[in-house]
Amino acid sequence: MDRVDIALPRPKPKPSRTSTPKVRTGCLTCKRRHIRCDEARPDCHNCRKSQRACGYANSRQVTTTTTTLLPKDSPLRVASCPLKQALLDADRHDFVDATGARYFREFASLMQGYWITGTSNRDFWGVTAPQFARANPLCRHAAMAIGALSIWFGASDSTSLRARPDEESAHYVQALAHHGRSLRVRQQRDSLHDTSFLSVLLLFFDILRGNNKAAMAHINHGLALVLALMTDKDGDAENQCLAPNPTRFFVEMADVFADIATQSRTVLHGRVGHCSPLPNFARGLRSKRQTLESFMVLLSRQFLSSPDARHRVPAVFRDLDEFENCLQTAVQRHTTIGPVMMEIVRDSGILESNDPHIIDKYYPEILGNPKIRAYCETIRRDMQELGDAFLPLFDRILVTDFDKPAYLRAVNLRLQYLGVLLFSDPTRHLHADSIRELTPSFREYLALVEIALRRMKENGTGNPAHQVSLQCKLSYYVMIVAFFCREPAVRDQAIAILADYPGQDGLWDARALHATALKSRVIERDNAVDGGTPDEQWRRLVRREFVFEDGGDRILFRFLARDKASGEWKLVEEVADVSGGLKGCSGCRSR
Repeated sequence: MDRVDIALPRPKPKPSRTSTPKVRTGCLTCKRRHIRCDEARPDCHNCRKSQRACGYANSRQVTTTTTTLLPKDSPLRVASCPLKQALLDADRHDFVDATGARYFREFASLMQGYWITGTSNRDFWGVTAPQFARANPLCRHAAMAIGALSIWFGASDSTSLRARPDEESAHYVQALAHHGRSLRVRQQRDSLHDTSFLSVLLLFFDILRGNNKAAMAHINHGLALVLALMTDKDGDAENQCLAPNPTRFFVEMADVFADIATQSRTVLHGRVGHCSPLPNFARGLRSKRQTLESFMVLLSRQFLSSPDARHRVPAVFRDLDEFENCLQTAVQRHTTIGPVMMEIVRDSGILESNDPHIIDKYYPEILGNPKIRAYCETIRRDMQELGDAFLPLFDRILVTDFDKPAYLRAVNLRLQYLGVLLFSDPTRHLHADSIRELTPSFREYLALVEIALRRMKENGTGNPAHQVSLQCKLSYYVMIVAFFCREPAVRDQAIAILADYPGQDGLWDARALHATALKSRVIERDNAVDGGTPDEQWRRLVRREFVFEDGGDRILFRFLARDKASGEWKLVEEVADVSGGLKGCSGCRSR
């Protein structure tokens, strides 16, 4: 029988994907939606069309930054940079995708920027804030919201926070989404510390967004929480739940609120006489039988190991840390002058009087009070001692460390010192001669401000979001120089600085400060033309008052002006929008 070979059927080859090759490097958003990505950078077509956040995974970058073999108590882990910590395990549960990790990295970079670390509490913003936000889901979303806003500004051509980019941008939409998630997580947690820190982050977020009224609501809520942590019977228990030694964290957070509380004295949520400044905080103060001044004293004691703590001032400071510690201690020890001055003012009856000229009688009496003069003489003596010991170190750093970070830090510490010297002693503002003696210090202050602004601009990113600080006082103090200095050239220099001021110092808008300084210059000229002795002219100028209403969008200015008909000096009130400035008298009225 012949053998027959039977040919078995061969399996057909699987067709190849020649027409639509599988994309493995598309964006994460398209992968989650299971749609084809065209891999366009920085945002693919699908994400641009649907206004979604677009981000690409970078496995090489992640693997090079996820070496986590160090033990938890290793000093290398403790001392690692917060910005590097933010890069670890970017695709784990902390962040849903690479876009969230990018927003947090931007937040950490913003907190470590020159504008914040040069003029504020460096440890709180540069170290504590990124670490605490990274470990806390409640605050992590708020941090990512800030980072998304920063990228939103950086991706546009905006040169200031006032030039707002397109609000339909995916980054802006994501910022609002993370902001909403932080509030939803807040409803599931009841920690006073978490909520207090969240108030700081939300305050920063709304100032970036240009919403000062919302920012003031966070100030109101945050200050009420800090007051509760300091005075409630459960406050110590809350502090111990935070960490074995929570003092440092609480002190740094309270420092932020202490600085922002001073801003809330000049910026109102609504109109004068029709709004209650910080209502929740005010109710808390009344229930604790406290005033704002006594609250500030209470805060200052958190900074000191004891109420009478005092750093010994050496003949010459060895480094900037030593000087900064002594300066902070001296400033906090002298906050007790606030309650003393308010007690004297209340006893004078000036607050209940409707007489517009009553201040002419009581102003010298108040500032000439023995208690106030004693406090001011102590401040002056302490500042003189600190200044003499700091000057050799300061001069050496300016010569030898021009290209080092210590240079900018030394300049800013000198500015803080001059701020206390110039603006914390009201008795020196009583007479024209005593205020004129401060002209060299005013001139030095403005020169250092120009150096600091130039250096921060050189080292900055150009992103207007990186020019925001909650604790910086430079713009406000420059305006005070424009008010008080008796040298016209120095006043003009201060106004020029405000005209080009690049930053946003918390609630203080440089436009409003500049408009107020311009109006003050007009009043100075009119006052000089109307004659009188230098002291008489100065007593009239002392009557200048200003406040920023509607969250800072409206300026209310009061001053003495001569009535052309009667020749008498009357109190005049002018109002104007910030955008228009205080150039005309269309909104003025006499009182």
